[in-house]
Amino acid sequence: MNVDSFIVVTGPKTDIWLVKTVAALLVAVSITLMASTYTLRVSREICILAIFTSLNLVIIDMYYSLSGTISDIYHMDVAPEVIFAVSAFVLFPET
Repeated sequence: MNVDSFIVVTGPKTDIWLVKTVAALLVAVSITLMASTYTLRVSREICILAIFTSLNLVIIDMYYSLSGTISDIYHMDVAPEVIFAVSAFVLFPET
């Protein structure tokens, strides 16, 4: 992870350990979601993970960017996250 280029795009950070922790968690979630695509069945747990991870990122991005805590560049993340959450909701199994 190149923290310097991340900071150039998103603005200065005081807690680099937190940036790296969030990145590591998002990598873990992403690998789990990608691994789940190799099965023919979409589980409720995977849909829940996808929906709530996406919506949490939307809420955090919007709240902290609108309050001026983080850069407005984070608004660019909102539309793809909403699309991802809606897609996971559409795939949510009924049984």
